Amino acid sequence: MSDIVTYRGHSISEEALTAYSAGAKPLSKWTKPEIILALQVRDVPEEWIHRLSKLPVAVLREKLLQKTGSYYTSCWFRLTDFYKVTEPDEATVIDCETTAKTKQTAPNTEIINGLATYPVWTGTRRNPEHEDYNVKGFIRGQWFYGEDGARKSIYGKGFRFKKEDKHVLRG
Repeated sequence: MSDIVTYRGHSISEEALTAYSAGAKPLSKWTKPEIILALQVRDVPEEWIHRLSKLPVAVLREKLLQKTGSYYTSCWFRLTDFYKVTEPDEATVIDCETTAKTKQTAPNTEIINGLATYPVWTGTRRNPEHEDYNVKGFIRGQWFYGEDGARKSIYGKGFRFKKEDKHVLRG
């Protein structure tokens, strides 16, 4: 890249426009249909395209796009990475399928039952008051789900939890 960046309007540099015309785009601009279309233009076997079209766009972006450069975009001179579709082979297609299968298997979801205590604020802004509520429920991830339907963050101010027993669900 040159030292001086020239802009077309207020949103994109001349070099980024050149990259667009060469077929490169920012990662967020690559959709699944556009990746599949780029593969069809490159005369990739129809069987591979059919297998790849069943996979999530995140896997296709990770395995089939290659970074071509970084260019300035927006009026704030944001440096954006541009990507282009690579020519896949049989090993790449198999790698995409195995990556998609491993991403689909969810990790163990741990559920912890117990009693939560958290404050509920009342009163006015000038004279705030709080009352502590004790609710039975469970924690999953970073959230507490109470029997009364309440959903509270376990990182909230004043949240306390007393564990009863633990269950592990396989997802």
